Amino acid sequence: MEGLKIINLTLTAYSWISTSLGAAEYSAFNSSQQVKEGTTFGAFFCELAASHPEFRQQVFDPGTGKVSAKVILVVNKRIVQWEKIINTEIRNNDNLILTPIILGG
Repeated sequence: MEGLKIINLTLTAYSWISTSLGAAEYSAFNSSQQVKEGTTFGAFFCELAASHPEFRQQVFDPGTGKVSAKVILVVNKRIVQWEKIINTEIRNNDNLILTPIILGG
């Protein structure tokens, strides 16, 4: 398809989020993802959820359809809220990190 541009997104996930994406237990999930230019973070998450049912069950809040409050989203070294990035287009070489909130002492 002419004019279709593919861009790169680096996805890193930790702890139980990484295992929901297929990483071995106690391993980080690191992947270079190729997406169509114009893809939003919301659409990207929907694609991940469709291809990884465990990810969908663990990362999305079934009551709201939003990313669970127990997940921290980091885009290009900045913590972001789901509502602020759902409609944001992914830029070439963006870096997305998914990490759970860890509590305790």
